[in-house]
Amino acid sequence: MAVISSCSDKKWTAQGTIANGDGKTMLLEVPNGHGGWYPADTIEIGRNGSFTVKGEPAGHPEVYRLTLDGQSLYFPIDSLESVSIESDANAFATDYIVSGSESADKMQQINALIDKVVKHDGEQAVAYDPELKRALAEQILRDPAGIVAYYTIFRRVGNTMLFDPTVKTDLRLIGAVANAFAHQ
Repeated sequence: MAVISSCSDKKWTAQGTIANGDGKTMLLEVPNGHGGWYPADTIEIGRNGSFTVKGEPAGHPEVYRLTLDGQSLYFPIDSLESVSIESDANAFATDYIVSGSESADKMQQINALIDKVVKHDGEQAVAYDPELKRALAEQILRDPAGIVAYYTIFRRVGNTMLFDPTVKTDLRLIGAVANAFAHQ
């Protein structure tokens, strides 16, 4: 009986602090496999901004998102990992740090590259900045089958897709990721 109950306790964990989020409610959302998201849980943010959410492992790496007041931030989970998330409720989707795993660190690096271009040149520039696209392509091709590569090729900034399947060079990169995923 003890062995059975201990197996059910195996969960991934995301925890952290959301400044100015005291008493607010966040949604944990899970991808539906068709480009959309569905709510899986609600999380109450504590008086000091702290929160913890746990979930059942998906059996494969996955990107989840937390949504607060219409803003979403994304984090990767592979199996029984524990990740840390720090943000501010006033800039929830644009000013956050995800850490605690190799995938989380890589995702944070990708987001930092994108944020730098957005702050300097605006949202529309992300799809056309050659230095950004080259840096992202290098990151993706280091591990095209990884969850961070998948996250990056589908990443949007506002209404702008980072990688557009109608652009020949982008399509090649999207194809490399799709091919790598198909052969896992």
